[in-house]
Amino acid sequence: MDIKAWFNGNIVNWDQVKVSPLSHGFSRGSSIFEVIGIVPTPRGTAYVCLEDHIKRFFRSSELTGIKLSVTEEDLYSALIELARVNNVHKGIAKLFAYYSGVEFETVPHNPVVDVAMFCFDLEHLGIRDQDLASFSSTGISAFRKVPNECIPSQVKVSGLYVIAYMSMMDALTRGLNDVIMLDIKGNIAEGPTSNVFFVKQQSVETPTLRNILPGITRKMVIEIAGDLGLDVIERDIRPEEIPGYNEAFFTGTLEFVRPISEIDGRKLGNSCPGPVTRLIIQKINDIMHGTMNNKYIKWFSFV
Repeated sequence: MDIKAWFNGNIVNWDQVKVSPLSHGFSRGSSIFEVIGIVPTPRGTAYVCLEDHIKRFFRSSELTGIKLSVTEEDLYSALIELARVNNVHKGIAKLFAYYSGVEFETVPHNPVVDVAMFCFDLEHLGIRDQDLASFSSTGISAFRKVPNECIPSQVKVSGLYVIAYMSMMDALTRGLNDVIMLDIKGNIAEGPTSNVFFVKQQSVETPTLRNILPGITRKMVIEIAGDLGLDVIERDIRPEEIPGYNEAFFTGTLEFVRPISEIDGRKLGNSCPGPVTRLIIQKINDIMHGTMNNKYIKWFSFV
């Protein structure tokens, strides 16, 4: 693939960006990252909530003590340029900051930070529209979400996602294609790389931000649901409450909304997606592909 990357201020071939297994970022899992969606719209190709993702990237930098030599404006301009150079119409960008030097100590002796960004069209990654539109057969994970007392839930640091990996591996062995993690107190938290919502009649409920990643798509969906006249409630949800819900769905960067068809073998409602989930999906499709209301233009950074 003739794909370009951005590395420490320069556009290079994507396979020129390399890191040693002995680096701190690799061996200690200390690299921070963000994943940002790119979509086609009637007004042209656009990043979704680019500024929010960049701000969260800098928040991860602050929480981990990884000092960046670039500004938010630098990253914004570089990501726009990278999408143009790679001619991306529907895809993702992923950016990293990491200690690239060989290190054997817990804290790097030579804290040089590299910043690398990649940008791909989904077709290059073998991801099809039907893959993003599939239903989720999920269950409750045996692995618990790391509490804030250990690692702040706002930080996107690679080492933290080992639990997501283990949870998904366990789910696959159980014949599931997704999983819901609980927090250390036994409340529902989130999916491995997604937030989760539950629907009861015209009420949409989701876990509080106390012990989950503050998802950017989550925030979008909460605003959309409110605009549709739905009641949106953020509260602690216990797994034993699941039978009382009619619908459920995950939210994430690539699929936006992914309906959940069943949880641990129990079907939710009479159809999947249910009527409220379908209404939210339709509203998102209208925003992305229809006449873009000025209310939602704030979410798009045009390439």
